[in-house]
Amino acid sequence: MFRGLIVLLILLIAALLVGIVVGMIFVLPLLALLCAFGVILLMWIGFMLKALQQNKETRK
Repeated sequence: MFRGLIVLLILLIAALLVGIVVGMIFVLPLLALLCAFGVILLMWIGFMLKALQQNKETRK
């Protein structure tokens, strides 16, 4: 379960990083800003999922 969610988060973060680059190339600051916030949010969620996974593994 956790592995699939982490892979999905990695793909979403990569897409948002591309959105930041596109926003900078085509001078769309709102797009770049929203993508940056999305990257921060998804990375935080990824860290939380990884912590939950490690917590679950240590209880076994």
